[in-house]
Amino acid sequence: MLFSRRGSKGALRLPFSLLLLAFWEAGSGQVHYSVPEEAKHGTFVGRIAQDLGLELAELVPRRFRVASKERGDLLEVNLQNGILFVNSRIDREELCGRSLECSLHLEVIVDRPLQVFHVEVEVRDINDNPPVFKEREQRIFISESRLLGSHFPIEGAADEDIGTNALLTYTLSPSDYFSLDVQTSDELSKSLSLELRKSLDREETPELHLLLTARDGGKPELEDSVQLLITVLDVNDNPPLFVQAVYRVHLLETTENGTLVTTLNASDADDGVNGEIIFSFGTDVPLHIRKQFSIDSSSGEITLVSRLDHEERKSYEIQVRAVDKGSPSMSNHCKVLVKVLDVNDNAPELTITSLSLPVREDAPLGTVIALISVSDRDSGANGQVTCSLSPQGACAAGKPVLVCSSAVGSWSYSQQRRQRVCSGEGPPKADLMAFSPSLPPGLNTSVGSELSDPNPDLSINAGSGQVHYSVPEEAKHGTFVGRIAQDLGLELAELCSVHLEVIVDRPLQVFHVEVEVRDINDNTPIFPMTIKTIWFHESRLLDSRFPLEGASDADIGANALLSYKLSSSEFFFLDVQTSDELSQSLSLVLKKSLDREDTDQVDLLLVATDGGKPELTGSVQLLIKVLDVNDNEPVFDQPVYKVQLVENSANETLVIKLNASDADEGSNSEILYSFGSDVLSTIQTKFKIDRNSGEIRTKGQLDYEEMKSYEIQVTASDNGSPSMSGHCKISVKLLDVNDNRPKVLITSLSLPIQEDAPLGTVIALISVSDRDSGANGQVTCSLSPLHLEVIVDRPLQVFHVEVEVRDINDNTPVFPGTQRTLSLAESIPLDSRCPLEGATDADIGENALLTYKLSPNEYFSLENPSDDKRAKRLGLILSKPLDREESPELHLVLTATDGGKPQLTGTVQLLVKVLDANDNAPIFDRALYSVKLPENVANGTLVIKLNASDLDEGSNADIVYSFSADVSPNVKSKFYINLETGEIRVREYMDFEESKSYEILVEGIDNGHFPLAGHCTVIVELGDINDNHPVMEFKSMALPIREDAPLGTVIALISVSDRDSGANGQVGSWSYSQQRRQRVCSGEGPPKADLMAFSPSLPPGPGSAEERLPSDGDHFLKSFATKEIQLALRTRMLPFLIIFKIRAW
Repeated sequence: MLFSRRGSKGALRLPFSLLLLAFWEAGSGQVHYSVPEEAKHGTFVGRIAQDLGLELAELVPRRFRVASKERGDLLEVNLQNGILFVNSRIDREELCGRSLECSLHLEVIVDRPLQVFHVEVEVRDINDNPPVFKEREQRIFISESRLLGSHFPIEGAADEDIGTNALLTYTLSPSDYFSLDVQTSDELSKSLSLELRKSLDREETPELHLLLTARDGGKPELEDSVQLLITVLDVNDNPPLFVQAVYRVHLLETTENGTLVTTLNASDADDGVNGEIIFSFGTDVPLHIRKQFSIDSSSGEITLVSRLDHEERKSYEIQVRAVDKGSPSMSNHCKVLVKVLDVNDNAPELTITSLSLPVREDAPLGTVIALISVSDRDSGANGQVTCSLSPQGACAAGKPVLVCSSAVGSWSYSQQRRQRVCSGEGPPKADLMAFSPSLPPGLNTSVGSELSDPNPDLSINAGSGQVHYSVPEEAKHGTFVGRIAQDLGLELAELCSVHLEVIVDRPLQVFHVEVEVRDINDNTPIFPMTIKTIWFHESRLLDSRFPLEGASDADIGANALLSYKLSSSEFFFLDVQTSDELSQSLSLVLKKSLDREDTDQVDLLLVATDGGKPELTGSVQLLIKVLDVNDNEPVFDQPVYKVQLVENSANETLVIKLNASDADEGSNSEILYSFGSDVLSTIQTKFKIDRNSGEIRTKGQLDYEEMKSYEIQVTASDNGSPSMSGHCKISVKLLDVNDNRPKVLITSLSLPIQEDAPLGTVIALISVSDRDSGANGQVTCSLSPLHLEVIVDRPLQVFHVEVEVRDINDNTPVFPGTQRTLSLAESIPLDSRCPLEGATDADIGENALLTYKLSPNEYFSLENPSDDKRAKRLGLILSKPLDREESPELHLVLTATDGGKPQLTGTVQLLVKVLDANDNAPIFDRALYSVKLPENVANGTLVIKLNASDLDEGSNADIVYSFSADVSPNVKSKFYINLETGEIRVREYMDFEESKSYEILVEGIDNGHFPLAGHCTVIVELGDINDNHPVMEFKSMALPIREDAPLGTVIALISVSDRDSGANGQVGSWSYSQQRRQRVCSGEGPPKADLMAFSPSLPPGPGSAEERLPSDGDHFLKSFATKEIQLALRTRMLPFLIIFKIRAW
């Protein structure tokens, strides 16, 4: 109580002081107890009154009481005996969570005088919580192609206890395939994963069931377990398998179109689409087989689509390929052998080899008048022919005698007609025999019959298949005569000998000559192609086979007996199988597992050697492309990322940008980021992750006082099938910001106060707390600045008290946000200004006087009003040109410092995003492209695919391809270009003889507002093919020709040319054939045009003659140019019209 003394003059001002003490007398000593959690009600804790030095009798008069910041009903004091005991259930996990230390802080307060005692009661942990797995079953999907040593994260258990009671050990049920790997991080947390110890095979073991058990370190031990259900995902590691490697089918040559030849059956041990099979003909199946047969891609049925002919082809060998639908696909092959059975569907053919006419009427019996050759294209009994004459005795009495040219049978001729003819004027001549070309065909007899049953299919070919050679006498052994097998159209492998018939007249005699053709080793083994590309995916199992097509050798016997050798390889070896028909099948066999990440291509050389002397060889280069299989999981740069982040950071603040890489390629290496499945929902409300970029940003308010740190599990999954994933952990530590006001709690207040209370009397107990930590949580207590009026009664007096409050520098400069994003075009000029918003300071005077500083950088300087009085506002000044392609983003820090002591600072992150300007032209991969194409390629053929790139982004980087404006119309008529892809294709027919090359100017233009262009040149060189026939031109012709003109007389000068170039334009050889015609008359009247006369008195002509010019072998096109020369020649007996046919090729 304040008062004034009487007797003083006026009002006497008394000093007034109000003292609040933030200390207490007995508060320095602390009393410590401990009690186990879950202790029962009434459990003894300690003799608190005795330990504090208080008498039991004074507990009630001094108002002994216990206060606690935590729940106040947990502990209670018996005021009769001064014992502290447990009042209600204490759950350490509920009270302190995962904190290692857990205590109840009590304040014991007594009055008269006021005293405060601090008591700490430690709550000891007991092992009352078992380990707990989140789920009773964990499903894990693992591809069967995963490599040994691969790890698969699994979720561990959680134990709410602490210390050794929460120290977990894990055991895995016995397994041949997996072992348990436990890693302990620096935070003593354990990460679990399964390690693959034995290769998986879904076809053998599609599922695995394991039991994971977690045990804590308490006594007694508590445990929990979880079922691990492992599903083995299928990988396309099994090729289709045919039931048979070789199918044999017999078909009659008269089999109708649409007939089912055979149904193939293949199976695939894989699952789903990996086990679905598509059938097709092999790539090396020739066109004539594809026209003869068709195959159903789904059922494997092979059907006949074109008529068979045993005489054209006796058998077919069809390679069939079965491909599954996996990615990448696998294939296998089988062989279908179709044997065509002969049917008697061909009539015999007659060839008149020689005819001796006329026949003298007194010719003795047995005189040979004609030599006739009979053949039948059918085989076996169907090709055996019986010959007979009909009718008998047409020319003379008795049965005529026939001479057969071979052992295949005899011939029948049904009709004969004789005419008397005259040549020119005068009586008919007896030595001419006329045959009318318009004579109707005679009757024939079929095999095994007499004269009945006419057969109209019998044909007579006079002079067919004749080949003429000449050889000088005294020619040495081995002199070249001719390529008889080639000229007769025979396959060398079918040829053992050539049977010749030498015929002379007067009298007619036939001599049989057999010329044996001995094979020499003059043909090298030839593969269908010089380079073969094979696609082999890296998941193929050891001993997997890939069939290869062997070489062919045009020789026969030992000269065609091939052996094969493969170049040395650590991955493959060659397997050669010989079937019962002595044909060889080749296969590449995998002997070492492939890994595309180590070896993406294997180059081999397959060499075929024949059995001749000397040996000849042929080779093919095998390019084995190793296809990627999704066998690598994404890998993060770090397994654990540590990030510090200021609390209260604005939404969308970048926390971290993760980066994971995948050693696979294509979609198998495309990565998507996501939070782990065990990330708590509270974390997902605070953070978000970009699936594509891996950026983690804030999306909720972060409060240090609510949660000091976050542990985020992140998964990176690829786009493979099946998908694989990698994991990492992000530890986000929040930094405290002074964002909480101190809180004042009046624990005790002693009122009223006696007027004679001595100085230092405690009148109130005040507790002050601040939720911030560190220096931010340290509190200084003082009296608020107040203007007070102190009023007392008896007598009434008023005293005015003024308390001045001095400002201290207790407020930091604060920017409106923690991050500011600025978007600037890269084309803005130097010295451009970008205004900034400054900070504010709640203090006054010098404490609020702010200065600014910008982090060092080469692009911007700071326009600071505190430094330059002309600057009205804070701003950034551009001091170096921006280039988005070089620096798309700039990170700056702006710091504001106040004028207090000590100085306080505030910062803001400045993110400067550089916007793209169209300042880069498209650039082609090459300035000059060179392409070679054969002439006559089909329309739409791809010439080249151009590629240009633009360093800009967005529409400024979108490129449109086109021909340049100065490209000739001829080029535009021959080619066209795709505006988007840059593909140049053939528009119309190209002729090497018309133009040998084309120069195409191409430009790529971007889509910028002011577009820029890049240019390149494409040179297309055409390769000549032999597509032009030789052209003959008669430079001079000397007509008529005297009948006594000597040999060697030049009658014509002929020029032969070919528009093709090189070897294609060289004329190989030429020949001429000679015919003689006579115009004759029959009886009286004008000459008949349908009669052909042969005079036996004329000297025999050469028939047909051939001259062969030197050439470079067989490198010429077998196309012909023919000219016909008609020469009028008059002899003493008859007028002749001689026709020469001249042929060049």
